[in-house]
Amino acid sequence: MTDKELRTQIKSELKTAGYNAREISVSVKYTGYDTAIRVTIKNPYINADTVKEIVNKYEQVSYDEVTGEILQGANTYVRVSYEYGIFEQVSEAFETLAKEAIEKAAEIVEIIPGLFLCSENHCYVVRQENQYGSRIVYNAEALAEYIFKYTQFGNIAV
Repeated sequence: MTDKELRTQIKSELKTAGYNAREISVSVKYTGYDTAIRVTIKNPYINADTVKEIVNKYEQVSYDEVTGEILQGANTYVRVSYEYGIFEQVSEAFETLAKEAIEKAAEIVEIIPGLFLCSENHCYVVRQENQYGSRIVYNAEALAEYIFKYTQFGNIAV
């Protein structure tokens, strides 16, 4: 299958799932011996895990049976990511809440039900109740983005 055919097939599957070209872009490039598929989400309300479920079936990586190393050549890698800066505008609504949490962070603070902030080694760590994910944050803007992700997707690791 050529890169163009693969791109068309992935875009078709995403369209069938309800996504359009304004929300998600797909790039397929042959990189010498391997193929790289890059899916960029342009809508902050789309869950990256849902998109990964659709496109990860195209990922094929060969490993050495003895050492576990990735064998070069004929591999297809898939990367799903959000467009840079996509969460800035939608997370602004949570900045006041984030600033209040940072001011109280000398102790463990429950920001919203199930999402906590604590201070560790001169930085802040945002954690979920179920310990599924934790992230280091250094300012209120970054914390506001994780609050948005948690309220929207129920997970900060998206």
